[in-house]
Amino acid sequence: MISVNRGYPRVSVMLAPLVGLALMISTTSAQEKLADLKPLVGKWRGHATFQQGTVASDLTILEDGSYTGVVYIKPSVPLAGTIQVVDGAARNSEGKTGTFALYVDAKGKTVLKGTRDDGSNTTEYEPLK
Repeated sequence: MISVNRGYPRVSVMLAPLVGLALMISTTSAQEKLADLKPLVGKWRGHATFQQGTVASDLTILEDGSYTGVVYIKPSVPLAGTIQVVDGAARNSEGKTGTFALYVDAKGKTVLKGTRDDGSNTTEYEPLK
């Protein structure tokens, strides 16, 4: 006689969402409120996402808030402007305006995310070591 234990599948089905939720919570990034530009100063590498797709991008932010960079599409597009801290977030107020926000996850990974005000693109950078 073959016995079928129906209790274990139910427990597995019930635990699966809880395990998934625990993983999401442990890897969720928290936005850092900025008092100044110091955490952003340096070289960053990442990508820019447009309606047409995602491309590599580099960004360098200086202590005075000026930045330069490049978006690697053909031909490459240079970036330049100034960032200032407004209400705990970094604002780009030149050209196409937008916001940069700094995120740190539970493991200490730092990510700089940018969003244009018009929604035309987003960026995501990690610091270069």
